[in-house]
Amino acid sequence: MIEKIKRGDKRVDITKSLKNLDETSFILAKDRQKEGDIKLRSYGKETYLYHYGINVVYPKNSLTPEKHEYIEKHISEFERVLYSDKFNDPVLGYNKYIDVDSFVDYYIINEFFKNTDAGLLSTYIYKDYEEKIKAGPVWDFNKSLGNHNNEIGKPYDYTAFFMNQRPWFDRLMEDVNFADKVVDRYKLLRKTYLSDEYLLNLIDETVKSLGNASKRNFYKWPMYMSNQAEVFEENGDVSGEYSADIGKYEEFLKKNYHLLKDTTGKATSYDEEISLMKNFIVKRGKWMDENIDSLSKWAN
Repeated sequence: MIEKIKRGDKRVDITKSLKNLDETSFILAKDRQKEGDIKLRSYGKETYLYHYGINVVYPKNSLTPEKHEYIEKHISEFERVLYSDKFNDPVLGYNKYIDVDSFVDYYIINEFFKNTDAGLLSTYIYKDYEEKIKAGPVWDFNKSLGNHNNEIGKPYDYTAFFMNQRPWFDRLMEDVNFADKVVDRYKLLRKTYLSDEYLLNLIDETVKSLGNASKRNFYKWPMYMSNQAEVFEENGDVSGEYSADIGKYEEFLKKNYHLLKDTTGKATSYDEEISLMKNFIVKRGKWMDENIDSLSKWAN
């Protein structure tokens, strides 16, 4: 149903892995690690800089032990430098390893929309031959725009920065040069793609293009059940087979009433969902406008 991140001319446009080299282009994901994933023993994971690990998304079928070692060493070298006392050295520091502008944009889009998984889960990076590591593509915004869990604050709380506390970005934001780039780029984007006018118009156009699809969706999966999605996530797929039979999910909720989440402040209709999203964007943008300069003010 949902396309995965993959290499391709119109996807992540990096060179195919070459058979005769130990070096390789690659796509990696910081995410939960499960059986069958191709895991990296990265410096950050091994030294507990972050809990979730890094998996190889590409290449897979052509991944030799030598290529795996190359990826592992390259990421670990970047992380060791990033968390060293020379991390912001213009020659020897993180600039040597990453495409800074891509990391700046990645920071901003996730911070603006308060995509609380970013930096921990569903976080992708990629690298082509003879190029630096780039952040992205952005992915997985189900816990964004105020629709987040309580561990990061109350749902629809539009205040506070969080990306400057995420692995890698916590260190990058200690460099005043990187922080200044974030601030300047944010202010530029607020005039175009992150402006209230652009985003609210985009929402209205998308609602119109979806037509009756939303009504069909919530007829099949009522809003009260959608608001308990976290329960199903925490307990695995309750039907055992990702069933489309809504009765199995209703039965689970009835038998496990104690697991229900507090839905205070959450929408009770699709129209209300749209309204909450719009309000969050406007309030989040205003709050960031008033506080964005603090990100570079306290950097070194």
